[in-house]
Amino acid sequence: MESSNLTELLQCHLAIELFDYDIAIDWSHNLMAIGIESENILILASFSKPVDPFEIRPYVTAALADLHLSEFTGTRAKLRKARYHLKEIINEHSVRNQLKQLADLCVKTEYKYGLITFYLLYHGWNELDDIGVNLYYKGATISNIDQIVKKEANDWVKQFDELQENMPTTSDAHKQGYQH
Repeated sequence: MESSNLTELLQCHLAIELFDYDIAIDWSHNLMAIGIESENILILASFSKPVDPFEIRPYVTAALADLHLSEFTGTRAKLRKARYHLKEIINEHSVRNQLKQLADLCVKTEYKYGLITFYLLYHGWNELDDIGVNLYYKGATISNIDQIVKKEANDWVKQFDELQENMPTTSDAHKQGYQH
């Protein structure tokens, strides 16, 4: 799993309900493997899975601060979480699970930000499996839905930067130092 993709997801950890902090351990190991270390990164690497979210959370925040990275909240965090799942789809990592996460996120963002496509694809794919027909996404069949999902993921990721520019700014100071 790409370190920069994990970094971006970890920047959203405070805004994501039931965040899986086990990935913070993988992230810290990835950083150490490329020569990026701090006391907090070393502490994260010392945790064993499964981790207690309340115990590890402050170290994630501190490690991000060590790298001069902001933590994202609100809509910014949700969109970055969406981009994480879309990149996972593009890289063919647990595509159906990523699609489920996006469908849930679509509901949480009140069907905004172009996530409705993934909601429809998720339910359409389930329909194809269950009854052999899809009434959610026109033209998607069992033989082409995976390709459609990847194409839509690529299209959304390409438009993400434009979407970010059109959002109201918050106190999210931008990345200094560590580049991903």
